[in-house]
Amino acid sequence: MYYFGVTAQLKLVIDRFFALIQEGTNVKRAALLMTCGDASDAAATSSIGMFRQISAYQQWEEARIIVVPGLHTPGEIEGRPELEQARRLGGNI
Repeated sequence: MYYFGVTAQLKLVIDRFFALIQEGTNVKRAALLMTCGDASDAAATSSIGMFRQISAYQQWEEARIIVVPGLHTPGEIEGRPELEQARRLGGNI
């Protein structure tokens, strides 16, 4: 997340993905894994809304949303319960 929204790099991927959507994809489920520096996961509200709108438009099942707030430096996520949640999610997709 960057300034309460998705990064420019992720937005580029989303925009480019639109062309593939027109041809059809095999995507059935989608998950959002997100980190942010803000102490509250409420800072991710706009990004979560965007994810849900795209998922609804594509008729994707929402597998899970995991937001990890309060991260500022590399390695800070170690030991956080959200990291294990993400690992379990990856094993189930």
